[in-house]
Amino acid sequence: GEALLDRLVAEGVTAAVFTNKHGPSARVLCDHLGLTGRLTGVYGATDTRWLKPEPAFTRHVLTALGAEAATTCLVGDSPWDVQTAKDGGLGFMGVTTGTHNAGELTAAGATEIGDDLWAVVRWLVTT
Repeated sequence: GEALLDRLVAEGVTAAVFTNKHGPSARVLCDHLGLTGRLTGVYGATDTRWLKPEPAFTRHVLTALGAEAATTCLVGDSPWDVQTAKDGGLGFMGVTTGTHNAGELTAAGATEIGDDLWAVVRWLVTT
């Protein structure tokens, strides 16, 4: 986690966590893992009245980050993440490190899929 985020930041990427998990718990976990200082923000359930894939939640996070949808990529491991990216106008890369496999992500509409988070670094750095 730390080395991966360090590489992304070195490449000029703004990194944040955007999850449907309980926001305060996600922030405690990121802090415990030593990731907080490498992240621009951690946004989750109960931080707003919305959950992914609601576009209002995506707009809230983009605004908080000072980011534009057209230059933002969501990295996710579920069909809800694919839908969030579609509905929010974000780029998307799926990873098979969670609860869904490549076939399920492809069926949901993902066109870029990696088998680990380092695939994300390789994809972002070369595209």
